[in-house]
Amino acid sequence: MEKITIKELERNEIELLQNIARITFVESFGNQNTDADMYHYLNQNLSLETLNSEFEKENSKFYIVYNQSVIIGYLKLNFDIDFSHEHQKGFIELEQIYLLQSYQGQGFGQQLLDFVFEIAQAQKATKIWLGVWENNFGAIRFYERNGFQKVGEHVFLLGSDPQIDWLMEKEIDSNN
Repeated sequence: MEKITIKELERNEIELLQNIARITFVESFGNQNTDADMYHYLNQNLSLETLNSEFEKENSKFYIVYNQSVIIGYLKLNFDIDFSHEHQKGFIELEQIYLLQSYQGQGFGQQLLDFVFEIAQAQKATKIWLGVWENNFGAIRFYERNGFQKVGEHVFLLGSDPQIDWLMEKEIDSNN
């Protein structure tokens, strides 16, 4: 299997992030949502203004994923933030993890998640948590195979559509 390269996003790469974020979001959810809801999400949540603001947050980091020199995905981590988005030392939120569809099912997603586990170990995190759409069955199975368990639910507003996200978490043994 090919090995991916994961690099922390730099300020001058925000437009690259926006491009891959929009493509992967539409690939993942476009056929299950209305055009109006998708348009609203893309222009509200994945605008350059929003991404620049997210980039500036002290406890957040974006990473770009490459297969050779081709950008194939990205991920975003938030440090020391719990389910209620309050400061909670030792928690890592895996807020976004996306790969182009043509690269899914080839082990690249596992490499990305292993990268997150390595960061959690280095940060001496106690928990990794995430939200995943209840209808994203493949992602849910992937997370369950990697030790995540459902611990709750919350509403994710996609445009005008309130959707249910499962909150999942995995405890981290930082002694390894």
